[in-house]
Amino acid sequence: MASFNTSGCAEIEVPISSVSRLRAGIDELAAAYCRADHPELLRLLPSLGHLLPPLVLERLREVRYEEKYAALWVRSGPIADDPGATPAPTTTRHPGATCRYDIWLALLVAQLGDPI
Repeated sequence: MASFNTSGCAEIEVPISSVSRLRAGIDELAAAYCRADHPELLRLLPSLGHLLPPLVLERLREVRYEEKYAALWVRSGPIADDPGATPAPTTTRHPGATCRYDIWLALLVAQLGDPI
């Protein structure tokens, strides 16, 4: 379901029916690449839009190609566990603690353009 307001911003929720499949895809990417800025993953990300629910992908395409919204909030994402306070000192956080969050964000952003 998408909602819109007068500021040109849109909000969309990841359908609950898509969360487990999306989480499994992100888990596979995290296991294979360990970090969202891995060069091979960065090359692969633009082609992984099929992992996203169709309505989320369509809204991202509207932002990218039509500049239809000034901002898009994607709610109810697939990563539910809390990685802890951010930013945290590097001595208190495991280097991969935010990997799944980072990959989720990179997957979304890659549908808007090339992450740099």
